[in-house]
Amino acid sequence: MITSCVDQSIKLMSLPELIAHYSQPSTLNSQLYAGVDVGRTKNLFVIDVGEKIGDVIWDRTRIELDNRPFGEMEENLYPLLALPQLKRCCMDAMGNGSQLHERAKERFGWKAEGIKFTATSKEEMAYALRADFEDRKVRIVSDDTLRSDLRALKKEITASGNIRLEGNFENSHCDRTWAKALRQHAARYRPTAGGAVA
Repeated sequence: MITSCVDQSIKLMSLPELIAHYSQPSTLNSQLYAGVDVGRTKNLFVIDVGEKIGDVIWDRTRIELDNRPFGEMEENLYPLLALPQLKRCCMDAMGNGSQLHERAKERFGWKAEGIKFTATSKEEMAYALRADFEDRKVRIVSDDTLRSDLRALKKEITASGNIRLEGNFENSHCDRTWAKALRQHAARYRPTAGGAVA
C-alpha cells in the first residue's frame, strides 16, 4: 500500500529551494499544506510539506531536527508559514509544541492550527492517513527511512480495552508519520471565514 504511493520522480527540496521555487509568479496558485510534529530531546522535530494537485498531496519537503533549540525550529517554520501558497499548517500543540504553536499563531493567525494529541485525535488522523494511502491520494518520495517510520506505527489494545497507537524507528517515535498525518489533516479540512473549518 505504501509502495504503491511512492513516486520515483519526487525529489524533496531543501527549505531555501522550496522558498525560491514558490516565490516564482507561476506558482502563485499552488496549494501547500504542512504538518509539524514537535519533539526535542527524545523525539524528532519534523515539518512535512506537501502540494495539493487535484485531490492528491505530493511530497515537497521534509525538515528534521534532532535536539535543536526552539529558535532553530522557528527559523525553519516561519518562512514556510509566510508563503502565500501555504494554506494551512496543523501543529502538534502538546508539551513542547504548545509554546511553539502559540508563538506561530501570534504571527500567522489561523494558518497555524494547534492539534492536541489525544488517543481519539491520533486514532482519527492515523486511520485517515491510512485511507489516503489506500485511495492513493498521497505521493511520497522514495525513502526507506520514511517507509520504515510509516510501517513502525502499530495499534495496541490496552488492558482496559482502549486503542493506543505507538511505534518506534531508530531515533523517531514515528515522528515522520505523525507530521505527515498532520499534513494530510491540514489538507483535508480548510478554515473558512470566521475561523470555521470546512
